[in-house]
Amino acid sequence: MKGGFQACNGVGRVEIKFCGETEFARKVHFRVAVGQNKEFQGLDHDFGTRAQCTLQQEWNFRNAVNKGSLLLHLEAHMEK
Repeated sequence: MKGGFQACNGVGRVEIKFCGETEFARKVHFRVAVGQNKEFQGLDHDFGTRAQCTLQQEWNFRNAVNKGSLLLHLEAHMEK
């Protein structure tokens, strides 16, 4: 969210950016969860056509902080 972590009260989205060689950019299925509850949000994205993807789900990252750390789960599977 615009304005930084404090300005948005810890609420935001997860954005994934592919930073490799273009010949390795393919369609990827990934799932993301924030915090201990592991409520995953999944998405398929073709990084060959666009290097960046933003999940539309908004999370309250501040509520997911535990003992000063934020746990972010990411599972990804690349199509062959």
